[in-house]
Amino acid sequence: VEVSPPAVEPRVGLGYTYHTLGNLEAAVAEFTRALEIEPNNLTALHALGSVYINMGDMDRALVQYQAANGVSPDEAAVHSALSYVYYHLGDLSAAESEALETIRLDPGFPQGHKNLALTYYAQGRVDEALAQAEEAIGLGPNIPLSHYVLGLCYRDTGQTEQAIAAFRRALDIGFQDFEERTYRAQAEAILAELEGD
Repeated sequence: VEVSPPAVEPRVGLGYTYHTLGNLEAAVAEFTRALEIEPNNLTALHALGSVYINMGDMDRALVQYQAANGVSPDEAAVHSALSYVYYHLGDLSAAESEALETIRLDPGFPQGHKNLALTYYAQGRVDEALAQAEEAIGLGPNIPLSHYVLGLCYRDTGQTEQAIAAFRRALDIGFQDFEERTYRAQAEAILAELEGD
C-alpha cells in the first residue's frame, strides 16, 4: 500500500478560512503546516506573511516575504509586501527600493505606487508622494491607504478641501485588519482637525 504525501492545498484553504474569520493563530498554524509539507509554496509563504502583518508582527512577516522572494524573485506582489513591511519597520531605503521594484515588475500594480507614496511622504518628499498616491488611486481607487496618504499630502500643501475629501474617502472605503488599528484613528483625528479649521 502506497501512502500519499499530505496535500498542501487543504491546509492553505483552511488557513485562508481562519484568516478571514479573524482566527489568526489558527491561520498561522495551518499555513505553517502547509510549509512543513512544501517549504517553497509561494501561496503559503505570502499568506503567512499577510497574517503576520495583520497581527502587527512585521519581523515575522519580513521573514516570510524574504522567503517568498527567494522562491519567486519576479513576483510584484511579494516586492510590494516587502516594501510595506520595510516601511512599517522604519527602513525607508529598503521600502523605497522594493516599491520601485514592484513598479518595475508591474507598473499597473496600485499597491506599489501606494507604498512608494507612503515612503516618499515619510522621507519628506511630499510632491512625489502626492503624484504616487494619485497614480495608485487611478489604478486602484478602493485602497484606503492611498487616499490616506493623498490626504496627508494635500494637508501639507495647504489644500484643505482636497485633504478633507481624501480622508473621508479613506474612511468611507474602510480600513481592514492591521490598517484599521494603525490608521483609522489617525485619519479620523486629522479629519476632525481639518473640519474644525
